[in-house]
Amino acid sequence: MSLQTLENVVGQFGQLFQFNANSLSEGLIVIGFSILLLALVIGITYGIMKAIKEVPNMPFRQFVTIVLVVAVFMVIVGVLLP
Repeated sequence: MSLQTLENVVGQFGQLFQFNANSLSEGLIVIGFSILLLALVIGITYGIMKAIKEVPNMPFRQFVTIVLVVAVFMVIVGVLLP
C-alpha cells in the first residue's frame, strides 16, 4: 500500500466522520508525545523509588552528597524558571 492510497482511504473515512487528515496526523503526534511523556514519568518514578529504597543503606557522606546535588538542581531550576 502506498502513501497515496493510505491518504485516499483516510480521506474517505474522514469525509464520513467530518475530520480531515491534518487533524488526524496532529492527533497521532499528540498521542505519540503523550506516550513518550508517560514513559518518562514512569521511568523517573521508578528511579526515585529505587533511590528511596537505597537511602537507609547509604553511608552518611554519600547521602549528604546526594542531598547537595538535589539542592543545587533545585536552585538552578528556580533561577531558570522566571
